[in-house]
Amino acid sequence: MFYFLNLAMIIASVCTIPGRAESLFKVLGSLLEQTVLPNSLLISVSDFYPRNEKYFPKEDLARIEKFIETYPIPSQIVKDNVDIGSCKKLLSPINHVDTKNGDLIFTFDDDALLTNRAIESLVSAWEKNPNAVYSIMGHREESYIHQERIDSSAFDYFVVDIVGGYRGVLYPVNLIEKDEFISYIQEMIDLHKSQNLIAMHDDHIFSYFFKMKKIERRVAPFLEKRFFIDYRNIENSDGITVDKNTVLSMNIIKNYFSNNQWVIDNPY
Repeated sequence: MFYFLNLAMIIASVCTIPGRAESLFKVLGSLLEQTVLPNSLLISVSDFYPRNEKYFPKEDLARIEKFIETYPIPSQIVKDNVDIGSCKKLLSPINHVDTKNGDLIFTFDDDALLTNRAIESLVSAWEKNPNAVYSIMGHREESYIHQERIDSSAFDYFVVDIVGGYRGVLYPVNLIEKDEFISYIQEMIDLHKSQNLIAMHDDHIFSYFFKMKKIERRVAPFLEKRFFIDYRNIENSDGITVDKNTVLSMNIIKNYFSNNQWVIDNPY
């Protein structure tokens, strides 16, 4: 493994929920297996989670704090009183890190192990074309596109509608207008709160923001000419696919953009 030697700083960001401490530790272990390591790590934690009406266990928070004391990547826990959902993955570094225009934010999930060349593939693509958001996989026209299947000899890799956040996404800081982004996320949060819900589909929320700004979302090509499917999620009982509020959240998001004269593709 090695650190990326470009002047860009890579800020890794993940948010977690009650009951996922062991899952988080496994994912952070896979982060250390990256061929390109981030320069820093943010872990977002809240005291109370309206989604499942649970408080974050104090003993788990203490375990996370103990874990990062010896974690090789400089790490910080970002604490909030009440959870706003997985949008914190991108919102936390925007709010809590003094980023520069050349910096990169790498977001990932707390229940999906990373393929070890995720960051390397994303950064390599960004170096060739720094004016897009890059993901390991994404959705386009009801099809999922995986970077492991894309030949890196051709730079004409796929533009997708929705990035697949659980496998890792790279957001160039210079493409994010901070005040506008924060205002947009707050509007989404408020819309959900008005229906006693929490915003759940950060992949769609973020992707639509960049679509609004006419910024492409692309799947980065893999660095070798071979199939290398290495996605391993960690089983949990409260994932988005089993949450009864997931459809209601998606309806809010789709209605928002319909009212703003957006054409929204089928997200699945």
